[in-house]
This record gives sequence, structure tokens and C-alpha cells, in this order.
Amino acid sequence: MTKKDFNNEIGLLYLIEGSGGVHSRIRLQKLVCLTQFTQKEISPFSFDYKSYYYGPYSEALREKVEDLIQRELIEEKVFYHGDESEDAETFSYSYRLTEKGRELLRKNLCKMKEKVKAVNNILERYGHSPNRVIIKDAKAIFGMDDKEKK
Repeated sequence: MTKKDFNNEIGLLYLIEGSGGVHSRIRLQKLVCLTQFTQKEISPFSFDYKSYYYGPYSEALREKVEDLIQRELIEEKVFYHGDESEDAETFSYSYRLTEKGRELLRKNLCKMKEKVKAVNNILERYGHSPNRVIIKDAKAIFGMDDKEKK
């Protein structure tokens, strides 16, 4: 595993654990993006982003989350919302560390002391913010207009 991959992985585990679990795929994408772009000097993250409807989106971040799920380091819970018809049904996702993920984080956290400060800064600012605030700020740092769709 490269240092970049290690930093991305441990950084994600720390962000999920430090926030008490992340309750949205969009929220996870935006928290990582905000950490990466507003805390550049100390951020553990190094994902590439593209502009999408809800702001910056990283396919590599999505793949890393899938990898962590497959390796049983985080768990993803799917919540269904809406009525009985298929058209009105929506989903939301929640992420938490497994015990295996917590153990990996404990073993490696000492190697990331400076980098987790970046995550702490973002969690202090956005930890309890609504998704719309996080999306708006992520779009702003990425130079996106609210009307922009890609």
C-alpha cells in the first residue's frame, strides 16, 4: 500500500469514527472534499474530484469506501424512505466503523497525528451542520455555481 493510499484509508476511518458515523453518501463526499481543499497542508486525503449536481464528487473516494466495506472495516446501512410505489422510494446510507476498523485505526493513528488535525478542524466546523450547508461550502471551494449541473 502506498503512503497516499494509507493516508486516504486511515483518514477515512478517522473521519467516520470521529463524527460518530456519517449519515449520507453526499455528506461523506463533501466532508472529505472540504478537508482536502481547506486543509491542504495537513489533509490526509488526495482524491480527484469532478463537478456534479451536489458539488464535487470523487469516484476514487466511492471506490475506497466500497473497498473498506468489502474488507469489513466499515459497515454501510441502507435506509429506505417513501411510500410503497417504486417511483417514490428513496434511499439513504449510513457508515460506521466495525470493530476490525476501529482496531486498524487504533494501530495506525499514531502515524497520522498531524493529518488528523485537518479532519478535526472540519468536524468542529461541520460536524453538526445540515447537508445543505456542507454542499454549499463544498461547491464554493470547488468554484461551482449553485445552478451548475454536470
